[in-house]
Amino acid sequence: MPALSNIKLIVQQVRVYRNMHNWQTHLIFPNITFCTPAKLHLSKRKLSKTNSCHRVVASNCLMIRISGVFKFLNRAMSTDVRGVILSGVELAREIRQGLIRDVSTLKEKLPDFTPGLAIVQVGAREDSNVYIKMKTNAAREIGIDVQRCQLPNTTTEIELINKVSKLNNDPNVHGIIVQMPLDSVNKINSHLITDLVSPDKDVDG
Repeated sequence: MPALSNIKLIVQQVRVYRNMHNWQTHLIFPNITFCTPAKLHLSKRKLSKTNSCHRVVASNCLMIRISGVFKFLNRAMSTDVRGVILSGVELAREIRQGLIRDVSTLKEKLPDFTPGLAIVQVGAREDSNVYIKMKTNAAREIGIDVQRCQLPNTTTEIELINKVSKLNNDPNVHGIIVQMPLDSVNKINSHLITDLVSPDKDVDG
């Protein structure tokens, strides 16, 4: 079983890449910390659940990704001024290329394996459709298989709970996103649903 935490990291960074790709330019100060959440998700506690081979793969992918981002930032911030103009497009390109290499490395280690992402949507809000399309395109671009689980706006809380539980137990799904808001005519506790997602698969966690 591939290191779920590593796959989760890759899926999360797809979102980072997607967001940065839409930047024009931003003023970034030396105390920038936007990559910290992704780094925290690959903890020693979670790595201990995988075998030694997958720990090596996960650790290598993590270090490559972190070192690549910081090399970019070091180049951008080699100046005496307090802040610099950082090109989101250029940084997104570097992250995207790194993610493609990460997925290729996983597939070389496990030829029959493809990381899988499930996006759960309730209803059909147009803004949610746009966001899901962007996430899907970014994930597929780097080699992640995406399944969109679109449920009708008549979905009940128990039906959504059953769907998320099924995805939690699906070995072909390594990352789960529950698209917010939940567009249902029935009352659904969104916090209950997001807390239900397995920590090893929770892309937004």
